[in-house]
Amino acid sequence: MKKIYIPIEQVTHVCIFIFLLMSAVCLHAQTQQGYVKTRGRLGNNGALIAGQRLSGATISIKGRNAIQSGNNGTFSFAVPARTFYLTNVQKNDYQLCDRDFLSKQYQVSGNPLIVVMETPDNTLADKLAAEQKIRRTLRRQLQEKEDEIETLKEQQKITEEQYHKQLQNLYSAQENNEKLISDMAERYSTLDFDQMDDFQRQVAAFIQNGELIRADSLLNTKGNMEERSAELDRMDAVIKADADELAKRQRAHDKSVAMKAKALEDFAADCYSHYEICKLQHKNDSAAYWLELRASKDTLNIEWNLDAGLFISNYLADYQLAMTYYQQALTVGVKQYGERYQYVARSYNNIGSVYEIQGDYSNALKYYQKALIILSDLFNEDNPDIALSYNNIGCVYHAQGDYSQSLKNCQKALDIQLKIFGENHLDVARSYYNIGSAYCGQGNFSKMLECLKKALKIRLDILGEKHPDVAKTYSNIGFAYDVQSDYYNALEYYNKALRIQMENLRKNHPDVAGSYNNIGTVYSTQGNYSLALEYYQKALKIYEEILGNSHPNVAVLYNNVGYIYDVKGDCSNALEYYHKALRIFLEILGDSHPNVATMYNNIGYLNCMQGNYSEALDYYNKALKIRLELLGEKHPDIAAMYHNIGALFFSQKDYPNALKYFQKALNLRLDILGEKHADVALSYGNIGSVYYAQGEYSKAFELCQKALKIRLNVFGESHPDVAKCYSNLGDIYSSQKDYSSALEYYQKALDIYVNTLGEQHATTLKIKQNIADVKSKLEK
Repeated sequence: MKKIYIPIEQVTHVCIFIFLLMSAVCLHAQTQQGYVKTRGRLGNNGALIAGQRLSGATISIKGRNAIQSGNNGTFSFAVPARTFYLTNVQKNDYQLCDRDFLSKQYQVSGNPLIVVMETPDNTLADKLAAEQKIRRTLRRQLQEKEDEIETLKEQQKITEEQYHKQLQNLYSAQENNEKLISDMAERYSTLDFDQMDDFQRQVAAFIQNGELIRADSLLNTKGNMEERSAELDRMDAVIKADADELAKRQRAHDKSVAMKAKALEDFAADCYSHYEICKLQHKNDSAAYWLELRASKDTLNIEWNLDAGLFISNYLADYQLAMTYYQQALTVGVKQYGERYQYVARSYNNIGSVYEIQGDYSNALKYYQKALIILSDLFNEDNPDIALSYNNIGCVYHAQGDYSQSLKNCQKALDIQLKIFGENHLDVARSYYNIGSAYCGQGNFSKMLECLKKALKIRLDILGEKHPDVAKTYSNIGFAYDVQSDYYNALEYYNKALRIQMENLRKNHPDVAGSYNNIGTVYSTQGNYSLALEYYQKALKIYEEILGNSHPNVAVLYNNVGYIYDVKGDCSNALEYYHKALRIFLEILGDSHPNVATMYNNIGYLNCMQGNYSEALDYYNKALKIRLELLGEKHPDIAAMYHNIGALFFSQKDYPNALKYFQKALNLRLDILGEKHADVALSYGNIGSVYYAQGEYSKAFELCQKALKIRLNVFGESHPDVAKCYSNLGDIYSSQKDYSSALEYYQKALDIYVNTLGEQHATTLKIKQNIADVKSKLEK
């Protein structure tokens, strides 16, 4: 993130990007319980024949070690995400009843995962018995149809021809019966009738098949959800009243509690199904309503509170409401289980996430570290929650500008996750993403792009094209191209991100604002300042509404809006916005952060433009000191500082010092960015300006031509920086009294400046004056 300025040549300002570093606070390991059993059957009289629990079955979970069912068939395992897959289930002499059992994606649930197995002999016997019943039924139906046709013939109600045709049609229809018999027998021999709620099974089937309207209609057959909610409230009132007379009404009280528990379980399941329907339809406000309604009916349920807070934070960006749910989960967890509990750690992590989003990095780090201490005490190092805690801590260090510590913690997370999950897992993608962010902070953009593309591949494979996490990855890949002056690809990826965000999130979501900012910055870099300001103002409006007026992202937008005023020559407004940004950054980030250095640099530039050289040098040196401490000597932002200090000396006509600092900037940029970067062109142009000021026109001409070639390649023909090259070449020709060539280049510069800066901009007016002077000399 940098802005670089020089008074002798208008500089392309690369604004502070809102780098959408995703904190991995929301996907936490949870425990899934279950049991293995034989299938329940229906006896000849329709009575239930219950299945039997099976011990010693081996269950293999993708990305985890295999486990065995214990006494009474029970098992449990930790799941790091909301979903999981089973890769195999084995027990000698048994097979799975559901052939599709291993191909499904499962949601983590407080309900047990029931694995139904049966011996092949029993399955075959059940299938044959079912087939026998079905065949008997079909034969009886056939006989009845034949008798009916015979009767019609005997009564002479049909002709001989009609008789033969009806029999032919009847027997033709029987040809499809074999598949019907096979399918029905297979179904009846694999269904588990134990504890089966047919209604919920149908709802789940509709949802998984994408038949959302049918699912919604079926749910509504139970009655109005608001009335059922009110009924639950009335049950609560009854329970409380009964408690006062518990001695007399213990049995009635117990019955009411049991009814409430069953009603709550049923109500909660239906709320979650409504939530899933709304989420699949991208109706995020409605989806949040169902999660909140569920949580409101059992405020002591930690997982329901965390689920509600998580969705509200991620999709609605209502961080205060999310914090309310996280705090409720924490209070319940500590009260029920004490501090040393996994869900307490998760609550700390999620509370930390809200502080991080709000820019309170001190509190965010405190809560993340609390979570890590608890998890490290509970589990060994190879645990998904521990990896996520390292990722969260790494994100805070990144926000604070400590990229070395950020990289160290995110790499720890990646090492753990690769060991547990392998390469193709969302947590692994998140770590690649955050490691790429750390490399960006260190100026290693090739490594950054490499890591982001790894993250993108995993996320596309698992989440598909339209997920918000894919959008964030597109956004940062765009940033990687942006900082390397590949503006075409940068804009393409930023727009990809924005399209996904607009489809999946609120239009005033912070991620949408981040994309507006990044698109605005590309337009700013390309010299389209009106369009850039339009996008910046869209982003600023969202941030001020959601985050308030004292958030780092608001400061970013103040900086970028200030820059637009800057290039338009409105120094007063530019300085006002820069100081507003600086105050926020100092308050939130302290006085040793890269963004604070950027603001010192920008304010220094404006002072230089206004001739306040001493004050400008003071600000530049403050910025240089911070950047050297954080980034070391070999970084593009250090080159920018040398460049600007050189510009200041140039403005004071101290050409030896100006040349010294410009050359230091050029050497760093060639080493870091290569020969074809816009910043290299900037250095060539300004070194050329020093030689021009000293009367060494041939050297100045050579360097200005180098700068022009690079800028035409990077920006095209209509950019203000290209116009500056034309203007400088015009100056050189004019000084050598080649007024025809000078006029040609001045006119090229004027055409660009009029279109980008306007007729009345100071730079435009200066070029017009140069053209007038040259024309007067040609007329003599």
